[in-house]
Amino acid sequence: MRVHFIGICGISMKALAELSFHLGHKVSGSDITNTRIINYLKSVGIDAYIGLNTKKLIDVDCVVFSSSINEKNEELQYAKAHNILCLERSDYLNEISKLCNTTIVVSGSHGKSTTTNIIAQCLEKYNYGLIGHVGADIINRQSNLIFTGFDYFVSEGCEYKKNILKLHPDYAVILNIDFDHPDTYSSLQEVESTFIDFSHNVKKALIVHEDILDKFNHYKNVISFGKNPLNDYSYQILKRTKERTIMQIEKKGIIKNIVSIDSVIESNCLNYLASYALLEQIVDQNLINENLFKGINGIKRRCEKVGKYLGVDVIVDYAHHPKEIENIYSNLSNFYSNILVVFEAHTYSRTIKLFDEFKEVFLNIKNVVFLPTFASREEIQKDIVITLAKECNKKYISSYYDCIKFIEKNVQNYDLILILGAGNAYKISKQIFMDKMG
Repeated sequence: MRVHFIGICGISMKALAELSFHLGHKVSGSDITNTRIINYLKSVGIDAYIGLNTKKLIDVDCVVFSSSINEKNEELQYAKAHNILCLERSDYLNEISKLCNTTIVVSGSHGKSTTTNIIAQCLEKYNYGLIGHVGADIINRQSNLIFTGFDYFVSEGCEYKKNILKLHPDYAVILNIDFDHPDTYSSLQEVESTFIDFSHNVKKALIVHEDILDKFNHYKNVISFGKNPLNDYSYQILKRTKERTIMQIEKKGIIKNIVSIDSVIESNCLNYLASYALLEQIVDQNLINENLFKGINGIKRRCEKVGKYLGVDVIVDYAHHPKEIENIYSNLSNFYSNILVVFEAHTYSRTIKLFDEFKEVFLNIKNVVFLPTFASREEIQKDIVITLAKECNKKYISSYYDCIKFIEKNVQNYDLILILGAGNAYKISKQIFMDKMG
């Protein structure tokens, strides 16, 4: 079969294209930019290119497109006009899941990619066959696809545009629920309803965080996790350093294991705990021990320490929601006393809808530089971030270049440069290291 991907450089689309190639399909794909991913996909054997070319769609059997693709896209219009099967990314993802014996979906407003990666790498480590579809680049790996067989399909399920409702897993994890994606949802209650609707698709067991447990009383097999020892699975932090956390995992109040995780962020303890709870349902119990998480590579831009600049640590993180920002800043403040936060908002609609929440968070952070909003799928408009910076009495810098110059000039005033956002602000770290490593 010939499969063509429109928006092939998206992190999920990249993995699906690569998987399709390994399954024996002839694969092509287009995107508007991202030479690095295009070159990688070409090296794999995929006909990937920048721009649009309807000639590439001749004899294509199926076109897969991401939800960010405009209906006026020339290739998508051509495919529909020529009666080529067109599947939105989440529909194709669902079809792929049917290749495996057991499907696992990790969901929630935050932590999906991290938890999916943990589960997938644990299954891989113990030689289970799986398709692991991780929604972020994995550190020390070229691909965010883990493909070793067809026992398990492990993927995150995204609530954006209610795409998660297209998935029908055997097991699911719901890590948390917050209001987000205001271009899809009008209220927190609507977000909650989507996750509740999703729970009806889950066939065997639902693993749910304690804070949202009451939303899923209708489900017959709910496994709870959280800090409270009354949960099915709980944890205690025994020791935390700048590099790792030692945590004790308990099952119904009884100590099960003491494990080490390569993270200093406490919310990551919950991601590992949810992974532990899920894995205990499906793998050989002899494998559930203190070495379960040993050797797991993290994912990029999730509290990723990318180096030192003139002796000052530089960390990049994907945080773009007020709760995520507050979480990473408060955790890192345990180890750093003078943090410079560089923040790039992701979409105008999110900042407008959550303006008060962003303001509350940034008023409590001493040193902040705001960058222009990363518009993503939205049309360029008057930037609300300028107003946010003024009301927080913080600095606004209008370009990456000027931000780099500001960091170079003032770096010695801080002990950590923390670059936050889901757009391209992480590239600032790459540029300052090109100028001078310390």
